[in-house]
Amino acid sequence: MLVQMTVAFMMFMRVSHTLICLVTLLGLIIACRNPLAGVDLRPKAPIATGIIDIRLQDPAGNPLPQHSRVTLTGTDASKIVTTRNTTNYSVNADGLLRLAVLPSLAPSREQPIQFTLVVEADGYLTIVHPITVTSRNRLTHTLRWIDPARPPRTLAAGRTYKNTGADGATSGPVALLTPSPSQSTDKASVLLEPGTRLLDRDGKPVAGTITLTTLYTNARESTTSKMPGGGRLSRVTAHNGTVDPDDIHILSMAGAVTLESYSSAYQLAYSSSQPMVCYMDLNPATINAQTGRPIQPGDSIPLFSYDAVTRQWQPEKAGTVTRSLAGRLEYQVSVDRFLTYVAAWPEPVCADNIAVSGSRQPAD
Repeated sequence: MLVQMTVAFMMFMRVSHTLICLVTLLGLIIACRNPLAGVDLRPKAPIATGIIDIRLQDPAGNPLPQHSRVTLTGTDASKIVTTRNTTNYSVNADGLLRLAVLPSLAPSREQPIQFTLVVEADGYLTIVHPITVTSRNRLTHTLRWIDPARPPRTLAAGRTYKNTGADGATSGPVALLTPSPSQSTDKASVLLEPGTRLLDRDGKPVAGTITLTTLYTNARESTTSKMPGGGRLSRVTAHNGTVDPDDIHILSMAGAVTLESYSSAYQLAYSSSQPMVCYMDLNPATINAQTGRPIQPGDSIPLFSYDAVTRQWQPEKAGTVTRSLAGRLEYQVSVDRFLTYVAAWPEPVCADNIAVSGSRQPAD
């Protein structure tokens, strides 16, 4: 009996030893395998179509901020990535932000991709810019990145914060005044009546904490090159939808103001339920292109609006030159949308760049 037990124990030990060796050998085989075997380590090719280039420029030529925060909002924000198909959005040292539409998508006019770009940096005005993509062709948007404390000579920027109710209405009057730049005394102001409702492009109220900004461009220097289109208004669209086939050239500009408002969720206001009254300081040396003499109280100056979203120019009701309580000449006009407004005397130009005075008959 003892002999049998001894033989059985020895057989058990041999089998156990064999199993241990097999397990050890298997472990060594697994350990020696390359864990990345079968994994393609080649970098993915960057997205080549559907590119959206955002070029940010400081109009005063100041060095761009080294640190910024980029956010995309809106229904289609998740459809926008970097060219490496990530969401690590960043502005490079040259002010370029490169975005792309997801490779699997084919935006069209019938099914556009719409989102809002938000760029923030300490000391700079926040950029809140809607973008619409209707194809996979490359888009380029050049935007001003403004430091209110260091503006160019021709620009003054003002910003204020207010609260609106659930219906988008202001609880009291709103007065926004641009500070006078150190190099100039020109400024602009915007007044909103109590109860003015702020609405977005879909007619929805813009409620909560609201940021309102005003950018004023004076006429102390040649500033038409700073205007959208460089002082050339293309495809000016009347309120009835009629499009002027001729470009319009700005002969003399009195001033321009850009109005913007958005909520803490970056919902952009488009219109106001009551007129907003704008006042712009004027250079007394500005020549009235219709009379050939310097401007004076009572003069009417044509007004044009520019919508940066639709890139459309539109004629507006002209404003009037008045004299302020301080004795300065100023331009007064009432508007009801948050757009860029340019007070200027235009002159039609033909497609071949020949200016036309009076009638639009071709030159002999």
